[in-house]
Amino acid sequence: MDGREKERDKEWNKEWDKKRIILLLLSVIPAAACMVWWYRMGFSGMKIIRYAVLLYCLPWLAQVDRKERIVPGVILKWMLFIRLAILVAEILCYREVRVEIFLSALGGFCMGGGIMLLAYVISHKGVGAGDVKLIAVTGLYVGSSNIYAVLLLSFLLAAVYGVAGILLRKMKLKDEIAFVPFAAAACLIVMLIGM
Repeated sequence: MDGREKERDKEWNKEWDKKRIILLLLSVIPAAACMVWWYRMGFSGMKIIRYAVLLYCLPWLAQVDRKERIVPGVILKWMLFIRLAILVAEILCYREVRVEIFLSALGGFCMGGGIMLLAYVISHKGVGAGDVKLIAVTGLYVGSSNIYAVLLLSFLLAAVYGVAGILLRKMKLKDEIAFVPFAAAACLIVMLIGM
């Protein structure tokens, strides 16, 4: 890297830091609105916390995947750690349905991760390993009953985007697209309609 490239990188990092702070501040209002919406829909406090974590993390992951074509493992590890802590709290708070809560989380993790792992193998790594991990962790958050809706909607949104890009001649059939933005949008839709 020459001096100009290093200087450009420093400028970009400064600009990105400013944007990140602005995005964080702007995200507080929609997040609060969603939390009020979920409360009015009768969601439990733990479910609202789970969904709030997803609402916070998924847009960041989508942005990184869109720009850099990676899903940062460190964020997924933190999401996993936070979900496990919430799961323990849910099991302790809702003892009468603790088995159902645990099985739903485990089922969402296994089914979501399993379906994406199958897509990873069939597509000869056309689906990224980060996408597999993301959907598995998302399944842990949304549970076995909602992960199918998230996956179906994710694939549908990605397909519509891909077909539109090809028809408008902005993309070619072999072009790669970032999957996380579609997974994030699908998850948000599923959470907003109250599933």
